[in-house]
Amino acid sequence: MHYLEMSYLVFERTKELVSKYFYILYSEMEGLIPVFYIQYEKDLKKKFKYLALEAKREGFLPLLRQKDEYLVIKVVPFKAKRRNPKTALILFAATFFTVLIDGFIRASDRFLPEIIGEVNVPLMTISYTVALLAVIGVHEMGHKIASMIHQVKTSLPYFIPALPGIGIGGTFGAVILQEEPPTNKDELFDIGLSGPIFGFIATIAVTLVAAKISGVVSVKQLKQWTQQGYSFTVIPTPLLMTLIFSYYSPLPGPDYMYYLHPLAFVSWAGFIITALNLFPVWQLDGGHVIRALLGPKKARILSILSVILMAALGYWFMALVLLLFMMMGGKPVEPLDNVTPLSLSRKLLILGYIIILILCLPLPW
Repeated sequence: MHYLEMSYLVFERTKELVSKYFYILYSEMEGLIPVFYIQYEKDLKKKFKYLALEAKREGFLPLLRQKDEYLVIKVVPFKAKRRNPKTALILFAATFFTVLIDGFIRASDRFLPEIIGEVNVPLMTISYTVALLAVIGVHEMGHKIASMIHQVKTSLPYFIPALPGIGIGGTFGAVILQEEPPTNKDELFDIGLSGPIFGFIATIAVTLVAAKISGVVSVKQLKQWTQQGYSFTVIPTPLLMTLIFSYYSPLPGPDYMYYLHPLAFVSWAGFIITALNLFPVWQLDGGHVIRALLGPKKARILSILSVILMAALGYWFMALVLLLFMMMGGKPVEPLDNVTPLSLSRKLLILGYIIILILCLPLPW
């Protein structure tokens, strides 16, 4: 079959698909890409969703864009990316091992028995490993479930191992790779926000346990141990973590501090991971949410402002991490339908998004 004949057949088939859902005002070819100018429909978002699902089954990807006063659908070839699941399993096994080592180091802390009583190192190591991987895994499964609901294909979670003492507890977290774009801004919003919400809930569950089993130590005792050559790190705790600990295990006085059980570190890590992901930085979950709400230009400006704000508030570490993500670049996730607006119900959810972000931020004092 000749090349021109193949292009003609593709044009006719895509025209047939588009005309099934929309009235075509004009059609043309831009190089090898079929382009259709369509009439505005009242239920544009819904109809385009049906078109996208059918087109993907036939190996096409429709793109809905605004061109001056016209609505335009471009149809490009599409083949969903397929990744070997063995890679995800190997990375998970490696991450389990590095987190396990990190957990063993934390469980072997020589001061834990003095502060919280008898320590079962193997049990504490396993509970730490399972809890940390569960918090990260539940976060990623939030993305996966939202993607499945919207019929957007994704990879399995790819856990990222790290040497103990590097990253967060022996891991750099995990990612799920999209094998196809979301159809519209609603889907982009849902997929972006679902992970942090799921991870936030899982972190609260761990925190409720950690608050009851962590110990307290006096500042005087810490100074004595420091004089003996030991070193300790004081970490600013997220707002909600502070509130939960204060309720279930209030400090006996102003000269006391919490000495974190390994599970409490998992709690801290879960809140930090959620906070970082919720910041409106281009490549992160919050970036997808704000991109769906404000559009690409305003979202990019907000990305820069958020890093500046973090630094101004004293969150230097988080600001540097966010800046690193921005410098990594990469093409932002773009919905197929870039015309229809975000639904009102999702716009209202932005308030919940902001509240969760504030609750997960560490107190700078």
